Order: sequence, then structure tokens, then C-alpha cells
Amino acid sequence: MLNLDSALGVEIIGDDLFFAVVKKSYQGYSVKGTLILKNYSGLPESELYGRIQHFINQHSFNRDNIILGIPRDNVIIRYITLPKEVEENLEQVAQLQFRKYEPNEESSSYLDYEVVERNEQTGRIKLRVSMVPSDLMDHYLNLLSKWNLYPYSVRISSTGLVYGLSVHRDGFPEKEPVLIYRISDDLVEVVLLLGGQDFYSEVFYRDTGAEVTVDWLMLETTSFLSRAGGRIRRIAGVYLAGSVSQELFTELASRVGDVAYFVDGVDTAEWSLKRDGLDDSIVSIGMALSGLEKSGRKRLNLIPPARRLVGGTPSLAATAVLSFLLVVVGIGWMTQGYFQEKMLLNQVEDQIQVMQQEVDEVFRLREEVERKQEELAVLRGIMTGRQTVLTVLEELSERVPEDSYFRTFKVSGGEVEIQGTGTRASSLVPILSESPYLDSVKINWIRADSRDEGKERFSFSATIEGTGEGNEGSAE
Repeated sequence: MLNLDSALGVEIIGDDLFFAVVKKSYQGYSVKGTLILKNYSGLPESELYGRIQHFINQHSFNRDNIILGIPRDNVIIRYITLPKEVEENLEQVAQLQFRKYEPNEESSSYLDYEVVERNEQTGRIKLRVSMVPSDLMDHYLNLLSKWNLYPYSVRISSTGLVYGLSVHRDGFPEKEPVLIYRISDDLVEVVLLLGGQDFYSEVFYRDTGAEVTVDWLMLETTSFLSRAGGRIRRIAGVYLAGSVSQELFTELASRVGDVAYFVDGVDTAEWSLKRDGLDDSIVSIGMALSGLEKSGRKRLNLIPPARRLVGGTPSLAATAVLSFLLVVVGIGWMTQGYFQEKMLLNQVEDQIQVMQQEVDEVFRLREEVERKQEELAVLRGIMTGRQTVLTVLEELSERVPEDSYFRTFKVSGGEVEIQGTGTRASSLVPILSESPYLDSVKINWIRADSRDEGKERFSFSATIEGTGEGNEGSAE
């Protein structure tokens, strides 16, 4: 039996496990089954293995499309901006920048990134870098392998909350953003969902046993929105999930307005779901749904490349058509009867008509890919001669002390302007002058940093050796 358009979503929170199988058909999505295992480490190993195997055997799915969601508080997220010109070589440039954001040198991390914003006016792209400790990720992967489960992708739990709106009557927001709060014993996970599936997420920590109050939640949210970037003028709605007290819901609704329990918007009858336990299963359902999205954009995957599944999930309509035809031909060969052949041929024609739109979409996507490749060929010319800028930036970053960093690095022709922050800004001049790439380093201005006591903001200029007029760029 073919299960190409199906996925298993898995969420691990502390000592609890959540599974959900979702399938996609011509009528839409359907949740085929869910499994909740609380305090799984307390179960005998044989019983735990047996219950998981019974579930996955009872609900068949594409074994190459398993999506694992890990807690948001296990993941460190940073945002960086780069010149749009480096996008052609983004993988190499990004890896160079990312290692500067690791928490410390003693612990290693697995990381991946997504492009979350392209600003044509400023010529900049914004990346979201997600990092998880390598020992923690190895633990999750080894745990699943004991149950014969090998994830295709590992993403943060916030992704499951976002895609949970796929089974929600409200769907994804089109214009104004919405907020999703998931409240647990010692923290609150918050997701700011913009248009489509673009989102920002963060974790609010609180003292163990302390109640979540509206005042505390609003204070933390205001700070979070300011860090998320952009000007959020209005929030269209607020969804609450997890351990939500009636008092919190009532007070928040009276002060904010459009507030709802997240799972109340899920049509349990349409999705063959039970209301009991839905709060626990909604993220694993969302993880599975994220594995069925057929967008062309790069998706976050925190599994290190060496341990990723080769290939991925075949999902093109043409593959499904070919598989169906092979099955039909095989049946026709075995029956070898005119009546059977006639009936099977009619079925083939009916299926081809039904899937024609998807086949046409495949060809359209192929033409789009070819067009993008032509555009990339043009952009390769733009990158000629600009690698020097990245080399200089890397070399200078290694020279400056740890208490100093660059905010902007702009190159125009043979001139470079550097702005940044440091403890003793004037001491950086001889350090920069030692660089084989810079000459005639001079101070434009130095002033106290009003936002960081004891620090100075500075602006230096210099000539850059070995560059031509075509070398222009900037980095932050």
C-alpha cells in the first residue's frame, strides 16, 4: 500500500511522548491516529516498544516522512543579516558566521538556518539561526532509533503550533498577526504568527509554582514583540494552549478582546478527533502537517547532515501516477481477460483526469526552476570580485578583542567604513592597522555608548588593499 502523502509527527517533552499520523488525500488532510505516552521512561522497555510498534503498525504512514518536534527551550535562536549578494554562496558564508553564535567553545551544537526576510530596498537578507546542543540531539535520535523510527527532519515545537492552524477553522492569518501561548508548569512558549506560516517564537521562564498573571504575560510579550522586529500595530487574535486557568483566560479576554482556547477551533468531527487529549496532541499533529507542506522554500532541519535520510519524501504527482499505472498493469497482466483490461483502462483514464492538474503543476514548477536557474546564472556575475569583502571581515573578526564587535562593515571601491562597539575603541586602531588587508586606518569619531555603560561606539575608515572598483558590499 502506497503512503507517499502521509507523515508521522512526534513530540518529546521531558518524560512524555506524543505521536500523530496524518494523511493527505484529494479531499484534504485527515488525522488517522494519535498516541500519548506520559512518563514513558517509567514503563518497562518491552511494554514501551510494544505499544509504539502497535500504533505505527495500526496506522501505516510514509516511514521516510517522520518529523520530530523538540521543546522550544532546548533551542537557541539568533537572527543575523547579510548582504543579498552573498545568497548564491549562502551556505558557505552562513556557516562562517554561525559559529560565532554558539553558546560557548566547550559545547558543540547542531544548527540550521532559514531565510525569513528579503529586503529589496536595503539589499539585505535576514536569517533565523537555530542551534541545539549536539549531545541532546544525539539522545533524541538514538531514542527514536530504538523504536525503528528515523526522522526525516527535526524542528522546534513552535512549528507544530503554527501548523496546528491547518486543522483550525480560522486557518493561517492573511494580514494581521496572531499570538499563540502554550503554558506549562515552569514556562510559557509564545509564537507570533505573521502572514502565511512565517513566525517568531520565544520562551518566557517563570519561577516554579508561580502563577501566570496577565500583567506578567503582557510585560514579557511587549518585550518579545520589540525583539521580533517590525512594527506590530495590531494583534488579530490570541490563542491559549496547555495549562490555562479559567481566571487567566477570563482576565486576558477582558483586557485584550479576541482570546480563544486553541483547540476549541478544531473541528473534531471532521478530523475524527476526540476533545480529550487534544491539547496534548495538537503539536504532534502540527509536526506531521509540516511534513506534508509542498513549498519550494528551504525548511529548518536540525539533524546534522551526516545523519539525515538520503533523498527525502517522494511527493510529485508524476511519481504517484507512475506507481498507480504499474499497479494497474500488473493486475491486468495477471487477469489477462478482456473485461478486466477494459475496466482497468477506464480506471486509468479516470485517475489521469483527476490528477491532471497536479501533473500540470509539476511541469509548471519545472519551468519555474529553469527560470530561477537562469536568474542565478546572471547573479553569479555580481559575486565576481566580492569574496575579498568576506575574507577581510573574517580576518578582522579574529583580530579584535572579545569585548569589541563590529556593527556595520561597508566597502565602496577601495574605501572601507567600520562602525562598532568596544571597551577602549582607540586601542583598536593599531590592531586594525596590522591587518594585511587594511591601510591608512583613521578615527572618524568615538563616543560613549548610552545604551551600554562602560562601552564606546566608534567609526573608523581605511583603504582596503587589493580591491577593485567592483568590490562593494556591507555586513552587520
